[in-house]
Amino acid sequence: MSIQKKRHLEGMIAVITAVTVILAVTVGLKSAPSGVFTVHKAGTAVSVAGSEMRTSIPGTYAARRIRGAAVTDAYVNAEARLGLRRGQTPYITVSDTEVREHPREMEQLGLIVDAMESDKVEAVLDISLEARKKGKSIRASHGSVYVTVGLSVRRAFEEAAYVICVRPDGELVVMRDVDSNPDTVTFDVRAGAGVYAVVTKRIPDKSGPEL
Repeated sequence: MSIQKKRHLEGMIAVITAVTVILAVTVGLKSAPSGVFTVHKAGTAVSVAGSEMRTSIPGTYAARRIRGAAVTDAYVNAEARLGLRRGQTPYITVSDTEVREHPREMEQLGLIVDAMESDKVEAVLDISLEARKKGKSIRASHGSVYVTVGLSVRRAFEEAAYVICVRPDGELVVMRDVDSNPDTVTFDVRAGAGVYAVVTKRIPDKSGPEL
């Protein structure tokens, strides 16, 4: 076997291994009821990990693998950051991602999760941030809002959380959790569509014998 063919085969094996990791973890998540969703108006009080929060912009919240979700930016900030025009309102859709719906995105997630030796994928979410006017969807080309989601299980003190986003064009973005609550994860959601994996990772023990 030539060196070129051998390297190609090794690369294929690495991809298959990584994809197997993400598929196995994702299939292990609890199945979500299909067709169940809630539409919230701006300012609606919602439960996120057992605490009451107000989601600042309207949206469809259908994810069942997390304990609630809310947009935490003020409405006027979301409106300004998305560059909306008169009569347009920001709108977000949050739902669970199924492997069969996004095979390419799941492959990319598998590669990076495997490389970072993460402990657990808590949820994989489809999130779309757009504008609406008179009930019609309008693509938002730029801007972002902060979203807080509740973890299904409270993470331990020695665990950190981060979020991996895969954009439709293949761009990968890794974001740290920006809140200090062990029950929630807060991250930046950009305008447009994206697949977001919420991941917890054990923090290495850096303590050692004193010299």
